[in-house]
Amino acid sequence: MSYDINGFLPDVPLTVTLELVNRCNLNCVMCYTVNHGEKKSTLGLDKIKTILDEGQKNGLPALVIGLGSEPLLFKGAKEVMSAAIGADVMDMFLGTNGVLLTEDVSNFLVDNEVARIEVSLDAATPETYTKVRGKDELKKIEANLRRLIEIKRARNAT
Repeated sequence: MSYDINGFLPDVPLTVTLELVNRCNLNCVMCYTVNHGEKKSTLGLDKIKTILDEGQKNGLPALVIGLGSEPLLFKGAKEVMSAAIGADVMDMFLGTNGVLLTEDVSNFLVDNEVARIEVSLDAATPETYTKVRGKDELKKIEANLRRLIEIKRARNAT
């Protein structure tokens, strides 16, 4: 943040990252998240709402959901995103591998104007994808992304 140059140090974080569950539906060779093999653990909705309430009180500008696990495995993922929208988080960022990007989830994301979705892809062929991610899910993810784009276009969403 160039604190040493401009002296700016915010009172609260500018971005909060939530890992909703310590699970993933893939087995990637490069995964740094050793907790996927541990006992299942989830972040409780009450704790999430407490975090978001505090974020709203302090003007939290950005929230990242996922990127170290698969957030769409969390049964309340849409509820968490709705709560973040309700807490006036300006920039919500969903990180997913795209396998669970169903039509229902895509409709939710477009309807709620989630502006940033990162889908991790490491290959252009099913063979390479399987080597990297442990499962042959590339065609499914490509279809999920096409559907998300179609939904966005059909609604003329930005």
